[in-house]
Amino acid sequence: MSFFVWAGLFCLSFTWIFNLKLYTWERDLWWVVLLVLGILCNTAALKGKTTFNSIDKMCYLLIIALALSLLIIPFPYHIGIILMIAGLFILCISYRIPFLALLSSGLILSGVMLTIQSPLGFLYTTFTSYSHGFFWLDPILSRIFTFFDLKVSYSQNVFYIQTIKDLYAFPTTWEKLAFFPLVNIWAGSVPLFYLFSDSRVRGRGFIRLFLSGTAYIIIRYAFMIIIFLYLMTFVKYQEEVCWINIFWDVRVTLLTFLPFVCFVCCLVPLKIREGGKVIVFERVSLSPSQRKALVYFSLAFFFLGCMFGFHDPGKEKQGRVILDEKHSGWEKSTKKMDTEWYGNESGYNFYWMAEFINHHFILIRNFNEITPDLLSNCDMLILKNPTTTFSPEEISNIRDFVKKGGGLFLLGEHTNVFGNSTYLNPVAEEFGFSFRYDVIFDIERKFEQLYVPPRLLPHPVVQNMPYFCFKVSCSIQPISARCESIMVTRGAKAQDIYYPSGNFYPPVKDHTYMPFGAFLQMVGVKAGRGRIIGFTDSTTYSNFEAFIEGKPELLLGSLAWLNRKNSLSWLNTLFFVFAVVFLSLGVRTLREEKTSALFYVCLTALCTLFMSGALFMCEVLSRNAYPLPQAMTPYKKVVFEQEHGDYELPLKGFTKERDRSYEVFYQWVLRVGYYPFTGKTLKQDIQDADILIIINPNKEFHPEEKAQVKGYLENGGRLLLMDSATNERSTANELLAPLSMSIKREKRVIIPSQYSTPWMSRMSQNYALAIVGGKPLLQSAEGAPILSTAKIGKGTVAVMTFSNVFTNPGMGGSYRVVPDARQRQIYDLQFNILNGLVQGNLENYF
Repeated sequence: MSFFVWAGLFCLSFTWIFNLKLYTWERDLWWVVLLVLGILCNTAALKGKTTFNSIDKMCYLLIIALALSLLIIPFPYHIGIILMIAGLFILCISYRIPFLALLSSGLILSGVMLTIQSPLGFLYTTFTSYSHGFFWLDPILSRIFTFFDLKVSYSQNVFYIQTIKDLYAFPTTWEKLAFFPLVNIWAGSVPLFYLFSDSRVRGRGFIRLFLSGTAYIIIRYAFMIIIFLYLMTFVKYQEEVCWINIFWDVRVTLLTFLPFVCFVCCLVPLKIREGGKVIVFERVSLSPSQRKALVYFSLAFFFLGCMFGFHDPGKEKQGRVILDEKHSGWEKSTKKMDTEWYGNESGYNFYWMAEFINHHFILIRNFNEITPDLLSNCDMLILKNPTTTFSPEEISNIRDFVKKGGGLFLLGEHTNVFGNSTYLNPVAEEFGFSFRYDVIFDIERKFEQLYVPPRLLPHPVVQNMPYFCFKVSCSIQPISARCESIMVTRGAKAQDIYYPSGNFYPPVKDHTYMPFGAFLQMVGVKAGRGRIIGFTDSTTYSNFEAFIEGKPELLLGSLAWLNRKNSLSWLNTLFFVFAVVFLSLGVRTLREEKTSALFYVCLTALCTLFMSGALFMCEVLSRNAYPLPQAMTPYKKVVFEQEHGDYELPLKGFTKERDRSYEVFYQWVLRVGYYPFTGKTLKQDIQDADILIIINPNKEFHPEEKAQVKGYLENGGRLLLMDSATNERSTANELLAPLSMSIKREKRVIIPSQYSTPWMSRMSQNYALAIVGGKPLLQSAEGAPILSTAKIGKGTVAVMTFSNVFTNPGMGGSYRVVPDARQRQIYDLQFNILNGLVQGNLENYF
């Protein structure tokens, strides 16, 4: 019996490392297998120890309460709720099939354990993002290494192990110790000790579990290092292979914890309480004290949810922004990326970010010292990627500015490039954090790191952001409890600054000393009446990246949060006090009460409902308090439709196929003064776009979509439809038929020579298709229309059949390009089409 109890807990505890992406993301069904095994083990442990006498009406109420929680709490945190609902539902029909009570009890017990464990992923990643190091056990580890006759030395919290092949550095971290699954086991054991041990020995049992778990992870860590050293003996000298990945491979973690089950069974045996029955299903009669306890605990968890979830809406300010150029010699905002300036620095430039801010707020650029007079006319100050120091007087002025209600936005970058972290940190440390000199990578994807905001209660800064693709950043080191985690990334690893490189960027390869797990990449702090944001990837607001999906939303969300003075931030402390008071009252009320297992199921369900309700309420308040700012001055939106087109943009990482990528074409929209955006649905795109671009459509347009596009044009919209001869499944004619235009797919023609690719390139790139209808603007070598326009009501449609010319190869490959004569012809064609569509006189440009 004891084995089944601990095996069930073990299986359920390990489901979390497979579905939370703490390290790597396992896309197979490992967690499902573990979940099923955990339920079966718990059911087997309760065999013969469950009695069904009658059903209580309370079960129906619990199902309703849990179902309401299920609507709020997202996957995977609601798995325990689902199991409890399933168990209670089966229990409700057990009066007809009594033996189902055993399965019901197994499901309910498993659900309670998972529900207790569900907050631990959030708490663990938040805690470890502050610091990965754990050095208290190092003296014990040193003795173990010496016992195995390893040549080891210890300096500055790092073990150095000498082998014939290399010297390996091992700092002890929470992740290398595999502390997270052990914490889950500790938390999940609470209902087991209640059910399977006497009240007099529960405390001693838990202490044994705690000590045995601690001893096991120490021994396991030493064993893992020995395995690593053994594996490295098979690596050839010139191979750049480092088997450090065994520490973050969750399957290895699972297998190396298997002996722990037998270990615990021997050291912490569990016995049935007096009477021989663990769970008795019968009518529950709650005493007045128990009812009070339920109320107290429910209120405690409600206020606990409010403490975590409430975000001070603050008092909105005037929205005056100062962008500091005095201290920044890189990514400047003073020169416009236009149709004449090309090359690397035109892309690494903040001009269009600054202009975009200026459409939503009042922005001025600063070229002088930061003084109280300057800051008196400012609500938000942006310090981006500094390359010179801030004087002590300037730092003092900034600190006073924030405490009086100002907003401060600090933009840093990876590995202290150009000394930006060195210059930013004296300012950041005034408010409780600093920028580390490292660079963050996704464990599984080189140079690509995608952040997705949590589905439940995202911070107001990121709540309107779909996702965010980093262009590699550093991490943040909080040094104060005031720090709010805005963006915590899981499944990442960090490399240190690399001084031999001019930009301090290291060769990307694994090392034993690199930390991995969760990292803080955006932090918020409230100080006095003001607010501070620290962000770690300034590159994402350079011209070539600033308007990829996620970037504009994060920028506006950050400024909306900074444009508030703190007014109700003291409420979080008050909620914490209320939570502690009601929790104490609940514990005190139950101290002398004898309670049943069903009472604790009821307690779990109500606490889950009240806490999830508080989190949901806080999220609704937050979304209402912090909408994305609306533009004060109009600007032109060029929306690239995503639902029907067969092409690529670097939205969630690098584009995979150069011939399908329109990355440069997308970026070049900025050069004519318009702003590119990616679409969501065609219906929404029509509402947002000044110019709607549809590229290589190959998915069916529904009748209502065709009607919406025609109505959009008739009301003054602008549409650019780009197709190609290689788009064999084109649906462009579905959209063009109501507009009295079409593309003759059987008639291939040659595009004009000024746009054609060199002889050695693929010849298919030089083909276009003839257009029927509309006014021809550009003809093929044979004289067939390949670019035509038509007036539809108040709007304009342009149709082009040689879209391949505008893919990355034809446009020069990247934002760094300095165009040759042929590329300038292609660029001018793009600029003329966009300008002509906006102005409504496209034919005048040809």
